[in-house]
Parts: sequence; C-alpha cells; structure tokens
Amino acid sequence: MELKLASLRYELPRVSLERDGFDRQSAKGMTRGGKGESQLEIDKRNILSEINKLEKKLKSYQENKNKQIKRHKENNIMNVALVGYTNAGKSTTMNSIINYTNSSKKEVEAKDELFKTLSTSVRKINYNGVNFLLTDTIGFVSKLPHQLIHSFLDTLEEVKSADLIIHVIDSSSKYAVYQFETTMAVLNHLKVLDKDMLVLLNKSDLGRQEISVRNIDYLNYSNFDMQSIKSLLDYISKFITSRYLEMELFVRYDDKMIGKILENSKVLSQIYEEDGIYIKALVKNTYVKEFSLYEIKDEYVS
Repeated sequence: MELKLASLRYELPRVSLERDGFDRQSAKGMTRGGKGESQLEIDKRNILSEINKLEKKLKSYQENKNKQIKRHKENNIMNVALVGYTNAGKSTTMNSIINYTNSSKKEVEAKDELFKTLSTSVRKINYNGVNFLLTDTIGFVSKLPHQLIHSFLDTLEEVKSADLIIHVIDSSSKYAVYQFETTMAVLNHLKVLDKDMLVLLNKSDLGRQEISVRNIDYLNYSNFDMQSIKSLLDYISKFITSRYLEMELFVRYDDKMIGKILENSKVLSQIYEEDGIYIKALVKNTYVKEFSLYEIKDEYVS
C-alpha cells in the first residue's frame, strides 16, 4: 500500500508534463472527455482520487498498528525488531525463528527484490516460555529516491518502540562494511542508537568480512545452522528475562493495584489468603519501584 502510494505521488507531476506536451501537439481548442474536460485533467483527477483513498487506508492502518503496539506494551510483551540493508537476510531469519519455535503457520515473504513491500511484518514468538513480538522491517538502502523517503521512514516507527534491535548484516558481502554504516546512519536519523542492539553477522558460513563493531554485542550466524538459530533465540530470551526482577508481593483484595500487578508481571505462583494474595512474579524493571511498596521483605513465599 505504501509503495503504491509513493509511486502515484512520483507519477503525478510526470503525468502533467507528458500529457501537457501531448495536448499541445493536438489540435487547438479540441476537448477531451465530457463537458470540455481535457485528458490531462481526467488523468490528474484519477490519480489524486487514488492517492486520497490510499492515504485514508494508510492512516487507518497506521492507527490500528499503533493501537496494537500500545496493547502489546500494556500486556508487557517486548518487541524485537530486525533491521538491516536490503537482502541481508532479515526475512529469512524471521522465518527461521518462526519455524524453529513453531510460533506461527504464516511465514513472511522473502524475495531478492528491492522494495518488494514497504510494509513491516510482525509475529508473536514463544520460546521456552518467553513471549515476544518479532518485527521484520523493510531493507535499508543508500541514496533512497526522494519520493520514497517519507514512506520509508514511516514504516520504521516500530523500531522506535523496539526493546531490542537486531541489526542483520550479510557478512559475506564485499560491501558489508558500507551496508553496515548505511544502516547505522538510518538508525541514527531515527534517534534509536541508544537502544539495546545485537549485530547478527549473517551468512557467516559463506565467509565473513571484518566489521568493526564497537561496544555492541554480536553473533556469527547462519540460517542453515540450527545451533545458530538456537543461540540467537537464547540471546533474545536472556535479554528479555534480564529485564525482569523476581519479586514476592502481598496485595490486599480491596487494593486497586492488584490488577496492575497481575497485568504487568509474569506470575510464577499465587497463594490466596483471607485478606489478600501472596504473589511471586517476574516484574519488568520499569515497575519494580512502584511495586516495591508491596514487596515482602522478611518472609519467603513457597
């Protein structure tokens, strides 16, 4: 949808120029279409109408996507985003994770084509009891056509909400360093370089270029090696669980906080007593301070 919209925006001024030149070669005073409407006006009106329809659809789609992201955040599900230069192997990596974990019957389309789509794909993944969202973004490129820049950046909004960014690189490519730097420049433009990041040196089975990765975790990786996929999933799982602290809480039944605690924690056990609930749970770091008011300091709950 975004690609079609960008193409129409690109086409509109060119239709005017091409048709205007054609009309000047036609007989003076000749009208086209009904009621004196020229073919140029008809073409422009049709394109503008299509642009308007697509803009409304895209706005609705983006609003629904934002609601979905907000809902998952409220449900305490972390988001892992795959980014990288086009054809680095992001979609193939996503499909490898989907197949390894049996998390979804629906794979994402992986084709060696530039801008096959400007849409992102999101799948919910479960690995060893750890749930997270995996987002596959559009492949980055250098010297992006001006008409596509806005649409391109709009599709990367999910990266801003990601808890972990996985930067996939075709480490076997002789252009690996250049592509790495291009992607990092886009991430810098999005102001997300302060987020946690893992550099995935993909296609390492085909040989690897030397890439200077400073202060960023990295993994040598191949989608044809089951151990590589497991290592990647173990890294993601460890990252997510490290963002939680195990706490033992006691909350009275009439306390409104009980709902928030249950919604924003991974409950390990519950014991219902006469005046309240003992809860052992993994609490996301952002809620630890707030929930500490209910923490049991001197007693262990089995």
